[in-house]
Amino acid sequence: MPCTHTTQPARHYSLLCSSAWHKYQLDLEQKKKDAMKDSVTRKRKAVDDEIQSLKRRKLEMSTNIDSLTASADQLAEKAENSRDSVQGKDC
Repeated sequence: MPCTHTTQPARHYSLLCSSAWHKYQLDLEQKKKDAMKDSVTRKRKAVDDEIQSLKRRKLEMSTNIDSLTASADQLAEKAENSRDSVQGKDC
């Protein structure tokens, strides 16, 4: 009768190692996918933050432009009134 108990454990350990290796590979693949997803999420957040910053800057510039335009209009009006009053005194 042949002795089979020595070959069975080797096959069993081979299957265990193969299974463990497969699980390890799957785990590595999942970690790689998670890292890529995190990277994409960080990049998207950075872009969104930049867009929000630019929108705030645009609003500030628009406010400054409106303020400067109003000041220029007031100064132009004041200059016209001043010129008119000087011309009126000369007459």
